Amino acid sequence: MFQNSASLAETTLFQTNSSQLPHHKHIRLSFERAKAIVNLYKLTAEDILYTTLGYWQSHSDPILAMDGATALLLTTHYNLCCGTFAGCFCLTELGHGLDAINIETTALLLPDGSFLLNTQREEAAKYMPPTAPGTGIPSVAVVFARLIVAEEDRRIKPFMVKLYDGQNHRVLTEKGGAGPINHCLTSFNCVQLPAIALMDTLDKAQDKRHDFFLQISCVILGTLSMGVMSLPPLKIACFVVAVYSQRRTVLDPFNRIQRPIITFSTQYGPILSALATSFVMEAFSKKCTRLFSEASLDIGLRHFIATIGKITLMEHCVPLLLTLSERCDLRGAKIAEGDILVLSIFLIGRIIPPETSDSSGILARHEAFMLEEMRNMVAKAPHHCDDRLEASLLPMCQPLLEAIAIEDNVNPRLIDLYVATVMKKDSAWYTEHGGLSWSEQHTMEREAIKALLPSLEDVQKLEIYLTAMPQYYPN
Repeated sequence: MFQNSASLAETTLFQTNSSQLPHHKHIRLSFERAKAIVNLYKLTAEDILYTTLGYWQSHSDPILAMDGATALLLTTHYNLCCGTFAGCFCLTELGHGLDAINIETTALLLPDGSFLLNTQREEAAKYMPPTAPGTGIPSVAVVFARLIVAEEDRRIKPFMVKLYDGQNHRVLTEKGGAGPINHCLTSFNCVQLPAIALMDTLDKAQDKRHDFFLQISCVILGTLSMGVMSLPPLKIACFVVAVYSQRRTVLDPFNRIQRPIITFSTQYGPILSALATSFVMEAFSKKCTRLFSEASLDIGLRHFIATIGKITLMEHCVPLLLTLSERCDLRGAKIAEGDILVLSIFLIGRIIPPETSDSSGILARHEAFMLEEMRNMVAKAPHHCDDRLEASLLPMCQPLLEAIAIEDNVNPRLIDLYVATVMKKDSAWYTEHGGLSWSEQHTMEREAIKALLPSLEDVQKLEIYLTAMPQYYPN
């Protein structure tokens, strides 16, 4: 699937050790890499509008794991400018994140039909988008502002704004361990915009909430896209830790010979568990993207599928990256993943999820039990923000994954290990309601790991996508 990107990964553009570059050159390199991937996939406006197979493949390509900044830039520009410009999505403000519907930036309609864009106060500065100069390519921003016509607030509208005249960019502190992007606080001081900058009509929407979510509907696509992008790093992490564990040796105290640490269950167990999860999650992501791309779906169901997809993929993949890092004396950091709790609580009880195609499995029984418990919990909660609802959504997602993986012809040994891994998240339930003692659950996992171990070296071939120094590549 990724043969073309394998050739691109071998080029100087991607083999350059960016960690040794000055900050500004690293940023430019990430933009150049993003442009190269755009040119490789050659997605059309229709690909992005209808989220075709090519769109989703571009977001699950292992080459994205070579530069996290490139991956973030890529998905942003695909959704905004089709890779033509350096596009910024300026919606949230320093004082308005989850309540972005209350943003304060204004665009005043002038008598000649043009607009005057203004940041009313410090808390109204646009937060995060990398609007600062230095990318080396033309930059624009889609800025959301309140349209003011004859002192009437006609609610939030999107405007196309060319950067940089008349704007104040305050570059935020660089995040340790992450590819630099120059995230900024951006304010506007009497920036005049032509009449064609308005990307909507001058009319005031009748339904404020519905119109707002319609205006920012591309965020829903970004939600699922970010979830899908968590898969390549996990697969490559499995490969890196497996190679490291095969090469790292310790002295066996019994026979006094060097023993690879991959022979210890504490080492190969987590690697295989992560590997099994990555393949099951891949099947799950394909199911999510197929459902999401169905033209007949309304925006509410798309939002539900995107949220479930991102929550499940992130909650499975990100912790495993940290677990794998501990297997080679490294430490990782969670990537930004949005406020999934708020989305989860908002969707509980409002959308009916797709039914699992294998209702007889033990994970499906666990789902049915958790759904009933969740309904009772929601009914008894004093309000929708009650702390007891925090962990209610994720358990209902897990049983869908086993059935989806079976439909996608994932290796049964991978599925067995995945099931054993998931059961550890709620071991008490499987003992009390599933009839599986702790000892039996432990045996299931041990036997699943043992069955999968001989296939470790044959499961994936991702050497070309590694960005470590060449002397650490496998022979």
